[in-house]
Amino acid sequence: MYTKPTSAYVHIPFCTQICYYCDFSKVFIKNQPVDDYLVHLMQEVDSYDIGALRTLYIGGGTPTAL
Repeated sequence: MYTKPTSAYVHIPFCTQICYYCDFSKVFIKNQPVDDYLVHLMQEVDSYDIGALRTLYIGGGTPTAL
């Protein structure tokens, strides 16, 4: 039985510096297609019938690098 999610995780893989102890998927932000990533991220979000979320986790990378 399918139920709508109550939480979601959004991965922002861009970093202003690479911390080698970090196990998350990441890339150095310089010369990366950040705008394209965000456009496709929004298209993916819009493709789901999510409704309201109780919790939205935003991680990465360094989300504040955007």
